[in-house]
Amino acid sequence: MPTRYAEPAPAYPLVSATAVMIHQLALDLYQCVGAVWAIVATRNLDELAPLCVYGQAPNLDATLRHSESLLSRDVFSSDRDTITELESPAASWTPHIVCPTFVRNEIAGALIFGPKGSPDGYRIEEKELVREFARHISKLLHKDPMAGCR
Repeated sequence: MPTRYAEPAPAYPLVSATAVMIHQLALDLYQCVGAVWAIVATRNLDELAPLCVYGQAPNLDATLRHSESLLSRDVFSSDRDTITELESPAASWTPHIVCPTFVRNEIAGALIFGPKGSPDGYRIEEKELVREFARHISKLLHKDPMAGCR
């Protein structure tokens, strides 16, 4: 009888179930609010890195740098339900909505949304939905911190 060898391990990284859930939740939210683009970012040291990108963010690096500067304001550390909405963004890459995610009372990342696909701005209900999703993603990251790692 010939010896059977195990198949080689797949060449792609293992992805946790939590990471898959975050990706799906964010994709659903992106589609639901009608954003042109959206980013789920994780915070590595003092800068944001993309975890998931939906649509076409015109300048990913500039968007992440600008979002990080918004997150570094003290207002987010005292109020977890704060959401930043920029009324008149300066450029196409400027985020319209930035909502932080938390793990152990530290900002772990953010949900970042570009302009809406329609001429109307984000409705109050859509902004509340973004806040609620950020809370859920924070809870998922709290249970599985490695899901936010790149």
